[in-house]
Amino acid sequence: MLAALTVVIGLCVVAFDPWESASSTSGSSTTLATEDTPQLAAWHTSAPYVFVTDPKTPDLVEVLEATGQKAFTLAFVRAPASGGCTPTWGGTDPVSKDTRVAAVIRELRAHGGDVAVSFGGGAGTALGLECDSPQATADAYQTVLDKYGIQVVDLDIERTVSQNPAAVANEIGAARILQRENPGLVVTLTVPGTATGVDALGERTLTRARDEGLEVAAYTLMPFDGEFRGAAAQQAALKGFNRQLRTLFGWSAEEAWRHTGISQMNGLTDLGEYFSEVDFASNLIFAKSHHMARFTFWSLNRDRQCTPADNNMQLSTECSSIAQSAYAFTRYSTDFAKWAAAR
Repeated sequence: MLAALTVVIGLCVVAFDPWESASSTSGSSTTLATEDTPQLAAWHTSAPYVFVTDPKTPDLVEVLEATGQKAFTLAFVRAPASGGCTPTWGGTDPVSKDTRVAAVIRELRAHGGDVAVSFGGGAGTALGLECDSPQATADAYQTVLDKYGIQVVDLDIERTVSQNPAAVANEIGAARILQRENPGLVVTLTVPGTATGVDALGERTLTRARDEGLEVAAYTLMPFDGEFRGAAAQQAALKGFNRQLRTLFGWSAEEAWRHTGISQMNGLTDLGEYFSEVDFASNLIFAKSHHMARFTFWSLNRDRQCTPADNNMQLSTECSSIAQSAYAFTRYSTDFAKWAAAR
């Protein structure tokens, strides 16, 4: 991936309260948020990932008006490519000097939308690999929350981090510190998928979150880039993930589903899988029927048709490499958010 909602308090479930709390709590600093920020809890359950610093990033207000989707997950905050424990967008653009992303957020909020921020991702270097402690990592992330008035964050912990126990401790520990210091902060945790759920590294990450007492709104599986063939294979992986969550947390099957999310990849993936609207539609039905907590995808940047439509069977960061109408995949996220708001 170029590029996880019910909260766990101890081992008890409070359905959707974290989203409602986050949308009504001011947090540490709301430089861009105001008292008029709308209640967007349900929309955050389906916020698509956006590679926000890409020069051809879609206009988020345009997407909101075209699809109704009101929340988006901005990706990714990482350590600088040159090293160090300071947050940057994509490893290149320092958060401390940013004006461009701030303007995007301000404009979206003026039109009734909101954003989450994702830390990590599959490329570049996560801050947990560069910072020397959970506190130092939390301090770096706190600057992001303060600058943009963020109330929902996603930890995208992929294998470059999960294979390093110290980095996992930094990331999970930092998130726990942020929750203590920012009441109402919603945290989601996103991990790579296998055919049967998560591998041993993924289980170690989940175990660390459990043992730290991190309140996770959705443990989100990424069932792509692993020789998945269509929605049936993805749903089999989610069922395996459900069994793992039951074992790790002592939950019933129903409780585990209420803590589960899915993050998909639209169109052609890095490893040559294809996921169509038919797959998204099937997964949407599955997510609703199992009362899952989150339904999202990577990425909004790719939610448009290439020229030619199949892009000569080449992967693109700017289009899906399959035939589609503009923002066709985002509309499934919109559907999930409306369902989440009504249930």
